[in-house]
Amino acid sequence: FRRYNSVRIILFKKQFSAYEKKPSLGIVYCEAEFFGSMKGRWNLPKYSFPEILLDNCIFVSAVFRKSDWKEVGGFNGNMKNEWEDYDFWLSLIEKGRDVYKIPRVMFYYRRGHVSRSSRSIETYLPLYLQLFKNHKRLYTENIEVLFKRHLKARELEEQFSILTKTQSFTES
Repeated sequence: FRRYNSVRIILFKKQFSAYEKKPSLGIVYCEAEFFGSMKGRWNLPKYSFPEILLDNCIFVSAVFRKSDWKEVGGFNGNMKNEWEDYDFWLSLIEKGRDVYKIPRVMFYYRRGHVSRSSRSIETYLPLYLQLFKNHKRLYTENIEVLFKRHLKARELEEQFSILTKTQSFTES
């Protein structure tokens, strides 16, 4: 296992060195897999702006420049419980830094039994509100992504409602 990880680190360094010369590049991440109680590919979407404002697709172990860390002040202290990394990525993106995803599995993440999908709106809402407060300009300049997502959710809700009504009608 150790040898395998060493090979991955060497491959990662080779991949990253090609992009290191690009000054606007601020975040580099890669494909990832779970191990532990949950196994398999971590299906992270490719980075896309402004969609990152709604869903983080970059894990905490991504690579960034030390100078960028210092310039934005590292992790924001008001992200007390979670999402310090997400907030940090938004700070770099706000500064105009580019993001690159290496299309190769080079990161392995131990996943326990607790799933993010089982968490409630009450858990996430304060986190999103804090992100908004920390990055007001970024969110307000890209408010259309929020409305598009909301409208798509309403459309899916209506389609689901029609399907369930149709299904109960045919079962009667």
